[in-house]
Amino acid sequence: MTKIAFRCGMCLHFNQHAHPAKEQVCSKLGIKSYNVAPRCFTPDVTKLISGTEDLAAMASLFGTLSPQQKTIFMALMLTNRGGKRPFSIGQKLYFRAVGGDYVQNYMAGYVMGYTSTKEVILSGSPEARTRGRIYTAYLDASSVLTATQWQKKRLSLIKANRLIDPSHPLRKAKKIDFDYEPPTIDQAPKAWKDEHTPRVKSRGTRNNDEPQDMVVELYRQEENKGR
Repeated sequence: MTKIAFRCGMCLHFNQHAHPAKEQVCSKLGIKSYNVAPRCFTPDVTKLISGTEDLAAMASLFGTLSPQQKTIFMALMLTNRGGKRPFSIGQKLYFRAVGGDYVQNYMAGYVMGYTSTKEVILSGSPEARTRGRIYTAYLDASSVLTATQWQKKRLSLIKANRLIDPSHPLRKAKKIDFDYEPPTIDQAPKAWKDEHTPRVKSRGTRNNDEPQDMVVELYRQEENKGR
């Protein structure tokens, strides 16, 4: 486990509230902020909040966590401090989840942390109808894309006519366009989570639009945006 040395600058008594045994806050007594804090250290909670909304959010979060969850949360913060990781906690990343290199097969998730082998832990937010259920993925950092990288990748795939995967065509292909946003892990169609899931035939008029025709039309839309 990564250890952390508490510094005087992190203490409530450094700038905010004088220790009962001292007449002034420590910063006015010549104590440096980078000094290792002594046993009288009190975390400066004022640095965590900027208003009552922040306080309410923190109280709501910690009030629902079990002792074990609080310990895990602290461990998560310790192992992801210092800016030594390529991605920050909560950052949205994109990755190819299944099949070939087509726009349709990409999904998005949020960084939860890293494993001891430096894999990125990604997770989606729960769907309303499956409240509490979270999907998690463990990926190599080289296999994920940032938002900027995804935009470039998406455009290159569309220009290369790699919008829809012919081996896993979507039933409503028209929804994939130049503004297409990959779903988070838990929002993916069931067939993406299990490639062998049988498709259920639906009643109604069959969609006869060809993927090739849609790609041509989408490419024209993109060209018009640049004019």
